[in-house]
Amino acid sequence: MLDKIKILTLLLLLSAVYPAITAGQAVEGSFNRIVFDDRFDTVRGNWKILSNAENLFLIQDGEYILHRKNASTAYSVFCKWKNNLPEFELSAGIIIDKTSSPVGSAGIIFMAQDDGSGAIVFECNQQGQYRLRQLTGTNYRLLSGDNRSGGWAVSPFLRPGDQENILAVRFSNRNYDLYINNNFLLTFSELAYKSGQTGIIVGPSTLARIKSFIIKTNDAGTLPESGISEPAGTSKVSTFEAENVMLRDSLAGLRKQLEQCLQEKRNSRPEKEKHGE
Repeated sequence: MLDKIKILTLLLLLSAVYPAITAGQAVEGSFNRIVFDDRFDTVRGNWKILSNAENLFLIQDGEYILHRKNASTAYSVFCKWKNNLPEFELSAGIIIDKTSSPVGSAGIIFMAQDDGSGAIVFECNQQGQYRLRQLTGTNYRLLSGDNRSGGWAVSPFLRPGDQENILAVRFSNRNYDLYINNNFLLTFSELAYKSGQTGIIVGPSTLARIKSFIIKTNDAGTLPESGISEPAGTSKVSTFEAENVMLRDSLAGLRKQLEQCLQEKRNSRPEKEKHGE
């Protein structure tokens, strides 16, 4: 009898630590109320802009361009808009333009804890594969695929190569439904997090472009009284002016570096593709 109690106790403890992945959808409701919508038509201060030996990040022509130059590690950038919603849908349009790494990828981050103790990462690559991982401390736990594949799993919903893919997650009551290009992929539960921040991850040696980053909530839900900042598009003019003064001198150099990267990609294409044959 004591052995059975110990086993049940252990199973309960494990269920609180390891997400349970199932096949059916678990999150109900219509997520039609937009609370954050960034199409990157201008710099609003929502995202990090930088240029150094390892990263080139800038907003240009309706895209958030992320060039991760480091060949060994990925890089995460978090949205400055704070998400304390009790239920939400997060979606992002992602294009992986170029990568020279076998683990080159890009994706979304959600439930990132302020103390760095955890987060969940949902990403894709150019081979029509996705990967779901949970960050616990400084280590990742694979929630898709297996150790041999590095967590990568094939999905027929993904568009390969440098085509845009929309990755999305719906969250409610510690349940998560994942979608790829509006197709339901899988559902899982995770008891450790009540809320967390959102962001984007870009893999090593990868040039990615983010076309949109949108957060919605359930029509029937209510917004928290605190912790929700203004949606994109409502920032004050003074904020824009301050950002423009700070970024004006650096953007020209960033655009030049980006054009060099894109030119390298064009030069690497076969001759027939260059001439549209």
